[in-house]
Amino acid sequence: MGTSVDSAVIFQRLAGLETEYALRIPTEELQSACGVHSHREGYERMMSTLRNRLPTADADAAQSAKVGVFLGTGGVVWFESLRPTTNIGLIEGATPECRGPRDLLACQRAQDRLLSQAAEEHGLSLLKNCCDARGNVYGAQENYEVILATGLGLQLWRYVTMFLFIPFSILMQIGLSAILIAALLTVPVTACLYFLISRLSGKNQQQRTISFDYWIGRVWRTGWNGVEIPFGGWIASPLLWFIKIAAAPLAFIIWVFAQFTKLGKMQRQMAPFIVSRILFAGAGRIAESGQFQLSDKAGAINALCGIPEFSRPIFSFGQFVKPCVVLVRISEVFNVRQRIQISIGDSNLCEEAEYLRIGTTMLVIDAIEAGALPGFPKLNAVKALKVFNNDPTLTAAVKLNDGQQMTALQIQRWYLENCRAFVDSQTDPPDDAIDILNRWEEVLDLLARNPSALIGRMDWITKQYLLKETASTADKNVAKKVDLKYHDLSETGYFQQLQNSGLHQRVLNESEVERAMRLPPPGTPANTRARLIREYAGSNLLVGWKRMSNGMRIE
Repeated sequence: MGTSVDSAVIFQRLAGLETEYALRIPTEELQSACGVHSHREGYERMMSTLRNRLPTADADAAQSAKVGVFLGTGGVVWFESLRPTTNIGLIEGATPECRGPRDLLACQRAQDRLLSQAAEEHGLSLLKNCCDARGNVYGAQENYEVILATGLGLQLWRYVTMFLFIPFSILMQIGLSAILIAALLTVPVTACLYFLISRLSGKNQQQRTISFDYWIGRVWRTGWNGVEIPFGGWIASPLLWFIKIAAAPLAFIIWVFAQFTKLGKMQRQMAPFIVSRILFAGAGRIAESGQFQLSDKAGAINALCGIPEFSRPIFSFGQFVKPCVVLVRISEVFNVRQRIQISIGDSNLCEEAEYLRIGTTMLVIDAIEAGALPGFPKLNAVKALKVFNNDPTLTAAVKLNDGQQMTALQIQRWYLENCRAFVDSQTDPPDDAIDILNRWEEVLDLLARNPSALIGRMDWITKQYLLKETASTADKNVAKKVDLKYHDLSETGYFQQLQNSGLHQRVLNESEVERAMRLPPPGTPANTRARLIREYAGSNLLVGWKRMSNGMRIE
């Protein structure tokens, strides 16, 4: 059981969610009516709508390296594109930093509503999911502030990173600059060769346009105050490969040294909890085989820790590699408090599922930092995840390192009991912690006895019910369409229709969501950021998570 720690603080750490939404563009016949022909145009139209509704400020690309708009709520909306020379991408919304699961849930729901309303105004729709019809994986990531290391461990980390990051950063910048300069210098030569070859090749106009976009390009949208550079689409491939190759040794060394920090220890202690929480946090999915799985994303996970560019990890170390590309952020790797980034979570539509996903994870982190979770069940996290994900009956067991076997329900009950003992040991625990524990226990009991009672409360169970009611399991294509339509945030989306019919059980009051659509959560850096955005709205000042472009820090 947990150990009593009087000084423990519950639900006070900063936390935030990042959600990637798939943007659905109208059919070709309707594109001229709404004036949107690409994902990028759709993003720009949506941002125009949000600028009319809220104070906004452009994101500082020197800190983010991508196009984005910060809102008066303290959150931000990005255009997430792997290749900046294309108009294909996702809409990524990042909530403001929050303290406590209820505030974070309210900010996420406010973000969902703001973005879906902005999309619908232009005849577009958003899908809040993590896997498209072709099996491409994207979507939700959770960030929770934790202590990286203390004492000698922190000093060792700082010395190692100091002598590691600076040389790597210099090499990275030299390499990136050389590739970009070479590409820019070749544009005139490439243009001349292109026009000569295209005339001789006999290509039609459409083929010429496609070829022109690839070799010369109309623009590369940098995000730096609207700066556009005439790079061809081809340059994106060598740039991405250079970053991957150059960052690979750095990523490996970071992974090795992180194992000796509190962050690494926390990842190991959390792993059994994280892979088994898909029992209530999974969004459900029809796999390519036609099998129903608990999670939208779990099937693609292949590593415990790693960098998303190289693998699909449960825990991401991406925040330690990005500063090598974005130099103004390099000081962040020396901070005592860092983010534990969880990349396995699904994008939930049921409020209670998302509330439990956030709240139980915060409780587990609080208990670990307080030393209240000794003797946790050790297992191969990736293998266990695959087993649990493919078992809607919830009866499959995995073998622990000590030879015992446990089901996902048993693992969750172990964490529940220890977290309850931890909360009970505190003199004045917050009401939200008691609420999370009670809901957690009730959901686990219902999963064991009567899962159908959780329709409208847990996504994978709700989706499974919907599939049985509307689609034949023998017709995989029909089932997949229902699967995707469940996540559509417009009024025609299946979950939205269930919600309008009253089947969905809410956690939040409507006033909480409406407030979060206008204001930032109090007592956080987001509150300072939102105040500055309102104060400087309409100016040329650019905003980042930690500082403004004029050097002003956001605490």
